[in-house]
Amino acid sequence: MISFVDAPFTKCGNRGRIDDGIHVTRSFEHRRWIYCVTSALRDPNEFINGRTFTDLFFLDEATALAAGHRPCHQCNRSRADQFDTAWKVATGETTLKVDAMDRQLNQERIDITMKKVTFRATGSELPMGAIVKLEEEPFLLTKDLAYPWSPWGYGVPRERPVGDVEVLTPLSTVRVLQTKIFEVSLESLVMNWPSAE
Repeated sequence: MISFVDAPFTKCGNRGRIDDGIHVTRSFEHRRWIYCVTSALRDPNEFINGRTFTDLFFLDEATALAAGHRPCHQCNRSRADQFDTAWKVATGETTLKVDAMDRQLNQERIDITMKKVTFRATGSELPMGAIVKLEEEPFLLTKDLAYPWSPWGYGVPRERPVGDVEVLTPLSTVRVLQTKIFEVSLESLVMNWPSAE
């Protein structure tokens, strides 16, 4: 059995209460999936409240976005405001309707069978920060490279795909990233390259 106890994380996700106190019993309680900044935490247990929501931990922002979450207005207002502005530009909406945004994201992240929704796109047209599936494994796209993803960090990169790929990041979030108003920072990627020894 794989243990994620020692996996690094920088974001904490919220989908409502999805456990019974011991086991995860459902994928989500509500459509408002957000992610919070966890840079001040030393121990994941500091964040677990066991009452109103079940904590989900993400390696980084790109991972949280690919899972279908959006930034939290309470702990990271500047990022949330950037996301909202980019959403309006991407959709052509003049007024942001949060409930409508969450309904749209919900349709694009999970289907009625609780299976993750993906879509196909041309790799060369995807924005930096999108996560795609290559040879059945997730990869983070940067300008010229694709980094293999794992819960413990990114592996040795390969050339960025230019042809048809399966995209794990929801379509609307990809469109948000394409505006360049909201961009995923790639400067602090957690690397997990094999030792040179």
